[in-house]
Amino acid sequence: MPKRIPPFYKNPDGISCFQCMLRGVLEYFEPETTWSWQELYDFCNKREGLATWPQHAMVNIIERGYELRSMITYDDAAFVKDPEGYLIEFMGEEAAAWSIENSDMENAVAITKKLLSYEGKHEEFLRLPTVEDIKQALDDGYLLHVSLNSRRLNKREGYVGHAILVYAYDEKHFYAQDSGPPEIAERAISYEDMMDAGMCPDRSNVLGFIAYRKRI
Repeated sequence: MPKRIPPFYKNPDGISCFQCMLRGVLEYFEPETTWSWQELYDFCNKREGLATWPQHAMVNIIERGYELRSMITYDDAAFVKDPEGYLIEFMGEEAAAWSIENSDMENAVAITKKLLSYEGKHEEFLRLPTVEDIKQALDDGYLLHVSLNSRRLNKREGYVGHAILVYAYDEKHFYAQDSGPPEIAERAISYEDMMDAGMCPDRSNVLGFIAYRKRI
C-alpha cells in the first residue's frame, strides 16, 4: 500500500471532485509540486460549458511518467468505433443525449484514440471491481480514483456521480479522501458500503476505478 496519506482538498465548487482526487495523486507522488486549480483544469482540459472527459487527464498523466490500471465497464475501443451509438448503449438515451450535447465529440474521440495507443502503460479490465481487486491495486502501490454514486454512499436516494481517492484498507474498511460535498478527510468506508455505493436508482452499477502510480 502507499506509505503515507495523500493530501486532502475540499471540492471548491461542488463539481470538481475529479480535480481534487487528481491533485492528491499528483502531489503524493510528486511532493515537490503544488498545483493550482487552473493548472488542474488545464491538465484535464476542463472547458466552460462542456463535460470533462477523464481520458485527457489519463493521457497527460501517462506522459508525465505514470502507469495506470483501470477496472470499469466503459469500453474506450467500442466508443471510438461508434461514439454516439456506444454512449446510448452504455448510458441510456437520456444521459447519452446530455453527454453528446455537452461534449466536443470530435475531440473526445481523438483523445480516446491517443489513450488506446499507450500499450504497456495502461492496464485495462472491462468489468466491475471487487473488494479484492481494490485491495490488490493498493498492495501494488497504486492510489485509486474510485467512481461511485455519492448519494448512495451517503445513504440518500437518487444519483450523483462522484470521485474519491482511496489510499489504504484494513480488515473492514477502505480509507479515502472524499472532497465532497460533504467533504470528509481520511474517510473510513466499510467494504459493504463501498460495493453498494456503485448502485444507481435503476439498479445499474457504476462502480469502477482508475489506479495511478509513478513509474520507477
